Amino acid sequence: MKLERFIAKRYFISKHKLNFITIISIISTLGITIGVASLIVVLSVFNGFGNLVEELLTSLDPDMRIEIINDEKINLSTFEEYVLNNDKIKSFSPYLISRSLFESKYSQIVAEVKGIELNKIFSIYDSNKVNFNITEYDKSNLPKIYIGLILANELQVDLNDTITIYAPTSLNSFLSGFSPIKKGIFIVKGIFYSQNNQYDRSLALIDIIDSFSLFGSGKNIKGYEISLKNQEDFNDVKYFFDEKFSDNIEILSKYEIHKELFSVMKIERWVAYLLLSLIIAVASFNILSSLSMTVLEKKRDISIMKAFGISERSLLKIFLNEGAIIGIIGTIIGTFLGLFICWLQLEFKVYPLDPTQYKIDSLPLKIQISDFFIVAFASMSLSILAASFPAMRAAKTNLIEGIKWE
Repeated sequence: MKLERFIAKRYFISKHKLNFITIISIISTLGITIGVASLIVVLSVFNGFGNLVEELLTSLDPDMRIEIINDEKINLSTFEEYVLNNDKIKSFSPYLISRSLFESKYSQIVAEVKGIELNKIFSIYDSNKVNFNITEYDKSNLPKIYIGLILANELQVDLNDTITIYAPTSLNSFLSGFSPIKKGIFIVKGIFYSQNNQYDRSLALIDIIDSFSLFGSGKNIKGYEISLKNQEDFNDVKYFFDEKFSDNIEILSKYEIHKELFSVMKIERWVAYLLLSLIIAVASFNILSSLSMTVLEKKRDISIMKAFGISERSLLKIFLNEGAIIGIIGTIIGTFLGLFICWLQLEFKVYPLDPTQYKIDSLPLKIQISDFFIVAFASMSLSILAASFPAMRAAKTNLIEGIKWE
């Protein structure tokens, strides 16, 4: 193996003059360098945007949401007992949600009302991602409500203003002879800003007790929102509940709540990876051309090596090693170049963005170690694949044809 590597290095490095084959080898290396650097930068950008979207999109989502499918077959007291006995759960609250009509003095808007235990709002939702502006004035006997900033602007209300909500009642209440619409008057206790326009524009939070009265649902809750002490414990906690209540509940993570968007983002990331891998593929064709011409140029050397007893397998390894050398050099230089470009963006923000439009002041980047292995795998695989055809051709060189004119 050492002999094959030595000869491969000599063929690649020891060029006494700059000929056409050398130029193609340099172009091959540069092509792989640019391809690797591009892949690392683009994947880092996708990671950055993915991380940003995750932070913004899930700011008002719990770590775990448990939806009750069949409330007739599940005992809520028993269920809550299981929740309390799990030391991996930080906080939990039953919830109920319905689309309702909001009315202020100046406007009417349809939005969602979610009933939860308001005293647990800061333990269930990540207060580092959501900014709550809460009034200390609390002398009103009216039920309290927290609304999104955009919704507050559209309703033209501020803290301590009142909002009237018209909510459709449950089917059971309607069949029992009650009005299909119930009215509730709430005082704005807080205004939140989650940076997620969907929530800031169309979500309000009220106490779960008030939601029972507003929706006329008795105590039929939709499910539970749970905050975990450590998000890595999600699968353990999910198994904990599945074991006992699997037929009557559905357990969702914050990613599964928005699974359509996250699935699209994942597909986009892999499509970008495959498309940019074509840059490396084009460079690999140059490797094929370079080594094919090297085989023709070194036909005499190959025949002499065969005459000295070098096996076809060793000849195959020589040219595969030469392709691997081009791939390794291109991959290493491309990796450092990609890291350098990422560092420039992170440190100096060479590609700025308008924060009023994008919520961030520069193109987001996030470097992941796994990306380097994925890119290196693609680079080396394509390089060796491109070298395999000329290597096999070299191994099959006819000894007599190569030296008969010498």
